[in-house]
Amino acid sequence: EMYDAVRQAVAEGGPSSYHPDLSVSIGGTFKNKIDEYSVIINDIKSTLLFGVLGVILLLTVYFRQPLAALFVAIPLIMGLTWAFAITFWVIGNLNTMTGFLFVILFGLGIDFGIHMFARYLEDRMQFMDVRGAIETMQNQTGQAIFTAALTTSMAFYSLTITDFKGFSEFGFIVGTGIVMSLVAMTTVLPAFLVLCDKRLGLIRMRH
Repeated sequence: EMYDAVRQAVAEGGPSSYHPDLSVSIGGTFKNKIDEYSVIINDIKSTLLFGVLGVILLLTVYFRQPLAALFVAIPLIMGLTWAFAITFWVIGNLNTMTGFLFVILFGLGIDFGIHMFARYLEDRMQFMDVRGAIETMQNQTGQAIFTAALTTSMAFYSLTITDFKGFSEFGFIVGTGIVMSLVAMTTVLPAFLVLCDKRLGLIRMRH
């Protein structure tokens, strides 16, 4: 607001009316913070764009079906939304270190979906019905995913006891993101697979 007020005052003063070559530039602590914020936001947007597009491209090539990325990305995005909602409630905001965590958590959480979706496809290609493939995916692959997520989240949660606020918030957000990704992949993903496979027929079996 202060920066906007100064710019408005300069515009109303009309520097060029005093001399055609007269120009006004604004500097100082507040202006530097605004510039830093703008750079960080632009970096987050570009990193998010390239990161998500890269993951989608790799999943499409690996599973050989264009919608494969959506089957695991949509539940993951739901889980990350829950995680950042909890972050807003507990911490309140992001800082320079935690601003890029959405991309990092997208890369970490997508692993759970890849393993579970790959197991589901494997069972379906063995002519197992949808219900049986879901149960096998949950009971077998889901247990391994649960153990992996629990150990990884605990490692990050251990950072919350550090005195440095950046590390503490980093550990809390990543730990919560992994837990919420696990919850989404074990609840939303199975329902989403049933909807896309049994009801809509969008999942193509590769043989």
